[in-house]
Amino acid sequence: LGSPNGPIEKINEQVPWPQAIHPTLEVIEAMKSPRVLKTHDYYSWLPEKMRSTGKIIYCLRNAKDQCVSYYHHLVNLDKVYQGMTHSLTFNDYFEKVHRVRAVAEFGLWEEHALDWLAHRGQENILFLTYEDLSEDTER
Repeated sequence: LGSPNGPIEKINEQVPWPQAIHPTLEVIEAMKSPRVLKTHDYYSWLPEKMRSTGKIIYCLRNAKDQCVSYYHHLVNLDKVYQGMTHSLTFNDYFEKVHRVRAVAEFGLWEEHALDWLAHRGQENILFLTYEDLSEDTER
């Protein structure tokens, strides 16, 4: 496919985060095909047209691995979080961030996963696991 929307150095322009740039459906439809977006959104948060006609790849990660990975993400992006995460211990993160719906950036892992998994039989969604991708890159 190459880079239909420009140089690979501009990955966030080529493969935008809709929640970060807040494009309208018209802006997304005006993008060159193939349009590729990335998101951490719940299935139910996507526009109906995307849910019904878009081709979607959903990658689910093991809950324990996701928890540890997100903790490191927060600590590594301390500047973005304005110094709030530099002394965050894993136990504090787990109790005060990971398990609190109002604080976890994209909601609770299990709620997010269940929202997507409810659509497993939907023909336009390919379900993968992060672990499968890591073990079998040829597939």
